[in-house]
Amino acid sequence: GQHAEAENMFLQSLNMEQQLYGLESPEAAATVGSLADAKSDQGQPEVAAQLYARSAALLEKAEKAQIAGAECHVVCKALVRLADSCDLLNKTKEAEECHERGLEKLEEMLGPDHPDVADQLQMMGHSYKAHGEWQKAEF
Repeated sequence: GQHAEAENMFLQSLNMEQQLYGLESPEAAATVGSLADAKSDQGQPEVAAQLYARSAALLEKAEKAQIAGAECHVVCKALVRLADSCDLLNKTKEAEECHERGLEKLEEMLGPDHPDVADQLQMMGHSYKAHGEWQKAEF
């Protein structure tokens, strides 16, 4: 149905982006993230988590190389999506690591008192709470 059609479009887009921009481009990473969203919507959380991990890794690599399209906010969003996916799979340690990497990036770029840092802390708190780690949720 529509899920298969959407997945096919994402795969076609990914193929084109990899040919145009390279296998590890931010554009390709964004499409991998969209494909992960589709897999998540289809009830395939394990596949989605693998794709979110790939997307985040590609974006982090591009960020280190200072490639346009892989700015801190883009990378942090990918890490949050991966963390959320890990939370759904009860991979608490992996989720925590993703949230912490995102927090470090935001604090480094924006400073500790920025509203985006507060949002990241809130997401981390929800993750800790969901796994019964009340002490960590209070920071």
